[in-house]
Amino acid sequence: MTYKNLVLVGFSQGAMVALDLGLHGKNSPSGIIAYSGAYIPQEKSIPKKTPILLVHGKEDTIVPFQASEMSYDILKGSDVQLHLLEKLNHSIDDRGLDLGLNFIQKNL
Repeated sequence: MTYKNLVLVGFSQGAMVALDLGLHGKNSPSGIIAYSGAYIPQEKSIPKKTPILLVHGKEDTIVPFQASEMSYDILKGSDVQLHLLEKLNHSIDDRGLDLGLNFIQKNL
């Protein structure tokens, strides 16, 4: 398997790891899906232009949805999508899974 056939997916802290590895690692994956997480940029580092899907519940009390909004603002100019889902806490529901599936189908 090569990174060209890989989409990194993470939830919460795993989303942060997927974003960091996918944007700053040695190889670029075909895409990154970050559920309920945040992107914390590295100093003096320019992220790769990897397609990114950010999905976050608006009722999340663990990682506030503003973390994904902030990530989106930082990554503007990249191929990044943000979906804030109503009536969703710190979780992934069918809406998020459908968004992820469509993203994977588009980017693989």
